[in-house]
Amino acid sequence: MLRVISSNDDFGIQEYERAIVTIVIGDDYQYVWRVLSQDSWEKYGKKFGYDIIVIKEALDSSERARGRSPAWQKLLILNQEWSCSYKNIVWIDADIIISDTAFDIGLSVRNSDYVGVASHEQLSKVEQLIYFEIALKLKFDPALSSPQKALESMSDREFADFGIERNGLSEFNTGVLVLNPRAHNELFLRVYNNYNDTGLRFEQIPLSYELQMANCIQFVSARFNWNMHAVIATSHFKVMDKVNFIEFLKHELKKVYFLHFPGSMAMLKTLSRWQELEYISL
Repeated sequence: MLRVISSNDDFGIQEYERAIVTIVIGDDYQYVWRVLSQDSWEKYGKKFGYDIIVIKEALDSSERARGRSPAWQKLLILNQEWSCSYKNIVWIDADIIISDTAFDIGLSVRNSDYVGVASHEQLSKVEQLIYFEIALKLKFDPALSSPQKALESMSDREFADFGIERNGLSEFNTGVLVLNPRAHNELFLRVYNNYNDTGLRFEQIPLSYELQMANCIQFVSARFNWNMHAVIATSHFKVMDKVNFIEFLKHELKKVYFLHFPGSMAMLKTLSRWQELEYISL
């Protein structure tokens, strides 16, 4: 069942014991999700037994909440009146399209004490270095410095922005998470309340840190959180016409489960316009 709610709505009757939840705040995000994602999410929910819950207003409207990215709001989804009625909640960022070939992500996390997080296996270590060189416009001279050491140093600084000593811990993309409302709400609230929006990737670093400190991560396949930005950056396709680009996306959707477009609103709005004008159908 699809349910579009605001923070003040009466939730009503649920259909399934599991739910997929996202937040779409603002006209652009609501438009893109409706055109590009809604159909694939509803099909997935019916196939595997998930309610689809789309939250269209901030769960926290305080001055502090308004002063930082809406991305932090995901940390509050387990603290709602309706949350505890679900056995599991899967958080999915709104800029994700679900493939017709996707499996049930819930089966990847057998122990409900653990949080399902996508692994880092999409890119090899060499591809990761190439991606960061392109994304950050950095160039490493292997004769003068170690690229891996430079990336480690950069990660140390980004953790330090939140007052965290990294000590070799990893940062994970939190765009897809498999959660248990009863087991993980306290941890999510701790991150929400104890950290400020001081870094470049919002809640992602402190949440990654707290999950690792709690030793409660269960890795799921990278195919459940496939970063399209990384695919494009590390591919030889830099400029493509409309037809080739759509075929490129269709190819990615055939090999992965959840196709993620982080930080790509301009691209998503263009794809949405194409789809509405019936130029394409992903």
